[in-house]
Amino acid sequence: MSFIAIVSAAPCEMLVDKPGWVADGLRAAGHEVRRVHDLAGVKAADGECDLLLFDQHGAGCNVGSLAELAAVRQAVWVQWWRDLLLYDRAKALADQDHIRTFGRFLRAIDGVLVKERAQLAAYAELGIAAEYLDQACPADMPQCEHPQRPDFDVLVLGTTAYPQRRDDARILAATGYRVLWAGLAGSDMLPPGVVGHPWVHPTRELPALAGRCGLILGVDYTTAVQGYTSDRSWLAGGMGACYIARVDVEAYGAEWSYCELAKAAPAMHAASWCYESTEGLLACVRLALCSRDERERRGQAARRRIMAEHTYRNRAEVMVRRVGVRSGGWGRASAMPRMESRT
Repeated sequence: MSFIAIVSAAPCEMLVDKPGWVADGLRAAGHEVRRVHDLAGVKAADGECDLLLFDQHGAGCNVGSLAELAAVRQAVWVQWWRDLLLYDRAKALADQDHIRTFGRFLRAIDGVLVKERAQLAAYAELGIAAEYLDQACPADMPQCEHPQRPDFDVLVLGTTAYPQRRDDARILAATGYRVLWAGLAGSDMLPPGVVGHPWVHPTRELPALAGRCGLILGVDYTTAVQGYTSDRSWLAGGMGACYIARVDVEAYGAEWSYCELAKAAPAMHAASWCYESTEGLLACVRLALCSRDERERRGQAARRRIMAEHTYRNRAEVMVRRVGVRSGGWGRASAMPRMESRT
């Protein structure tokens, strides 16, 4: 067992307390966990804990002050970056806005857990000790129902800011499908014919909303970044929904096998069907809506797979093992060497 502090903004300051899901996973894996939300707590935890696990961005603290504290740290410091750092694919990793803003801190700590699997060498060139680790699904994710006569054919989740997501929803509505869109209000309008719904909490409210719909449509910001998917995939698959995901197969090359694609594009683990074109989208939706039993069968298969392999307890065990291997062991009494510092 190790003693871990999770550093993040206070739960009341976050729309969804995702660091709380991580804390639950670590506790389920047998570790002692405390939550820290300010610099004073960071200083205290550094003197008492084996590992400080920071949420992304500034983890609720001034990132410059964190970088200064990192120079004299006693524990192992690792940050888990839940979203993309390689956000603008037209720029090199070194030129990304988040690298410019948070790079000093990222280079000062022992390791960073990232979603860009193929960029690990590029991180190393920047002096950042990066490891790949994706998000996951809470182990207590409720199960959704599969109605015989859903109120809507398709449920779309997330911001309207992604053009591909809007296009796919527009095409479905124009084809005659009943499309419901649930997400935070943004500057981009909903496509014509799509019904809007307020944002819902992913564990407390989303399963009930999904139970009113035939399937969930997943269109991420990109699937061309190897290893990246929104945690929306894990949540939808984890509740047992029929999740249909857009996957940019061409981005990986024709020589990739299905197993290689599934490793590079995690949404394929959660999806009941995948598509990569408008024609594929319409074919998948038509096929899915033909059989309620088949939607449920595929959704339940995804739920079993995710609950066995892709919960935050699974991720916690992987993270602690990787950090433990690199650090040589846990615990102050053991006096084992920690992860090699990049400072």
